[in-house]
Amino acid sequence: MIRSFIIALSSTIAITSASAAPDVVVSIMPLHSLTTGVMKGVGKPQLLLDGTTSPHDFNLKPSQAQSLQDSDIIIWIGEALETFMIKSMHNHDDKKTSLELMEVKELTLHDYRDHEEHHEEHKEHEEHSEHAEEDDHDHEEEHESDHAKHDDHGHAEGEKDPHIWLDIDNAKKITTEIAKILSENDAENAAAYQENAARMIKKLDILDTDIRKQTKDSQKQSYVVFHDAYQYFEKHFGLAEPFTITLNPEIQPSARGLLAGP
Repeated sequence: MIRSFIIALSSTIAITSASAAPDVVVSIMPLHSLTTGVMKGVGKPQLLLDGTTSPHDFNLKPSQAQSLQDSDIIIWIGEALETFMIKSMHNHDDKKTSLELMEVKELTLHDYRDHEEHHEEHKEHEEHSEHAEEDDHDHEEEHESDHAKHDDHGHAEGEKDPHIWLDIDNAKKITTEIAKILSENDAENAAAYQENAARMIKKLDILDTDIRKQTKDSQKQSYVVFHDAYQYFEKHFGLAEPFTITLNPEIQPSARGLLAGP
């Protein structure tokens, strides 16, 4: 009996070892949620940034950089969002695999929005000040100088907005790509990944329907956001463009901009 138990245990260990999931590191929580769903019952991906941490001003800890080097698969948006990962990704072992989602074909991509018209409305508030003419002249010169280098207060001209997961059609395509890269690198669990992905896509379809019902009567309603990061969501669900407090989260809004208001 003991001998039979040892043989059975050895067989179980061998099977587990043969079908063990790859070591997957995911950059941000939205991607981690999708990856967790695809890997359900097979393994658990590691999340690099928790939900309270912004990728815009984050620096990797040595332990996190090591996790990237030790991983089998890295899933991230790309250099436009996770600038803190650029150096590590350039040093990434060629034998390892990464899925850079901004490079995925067939995704809906939007340029960063041009907010010049948006801010023209707020200049009216400044024209009534004592030195409005001088201020406007100085502001225009400063703006033209900055705009020659970057559009939208820090974003390079022609650069795509990386908040791609907020379009549910994109989220479904991302789910399919995650299942694809996992299946290619872990063929023994490919069927599980594909089944899980199909299940996740159905959940996203249900979520899409629910949000459309909730926003049906709010499509023309005005609202304020801190950072202009939601255009994929707005355009997918037909919402109005919000007033944005800051166009670049790495640049603090000015008192003048805050006082101008929506």
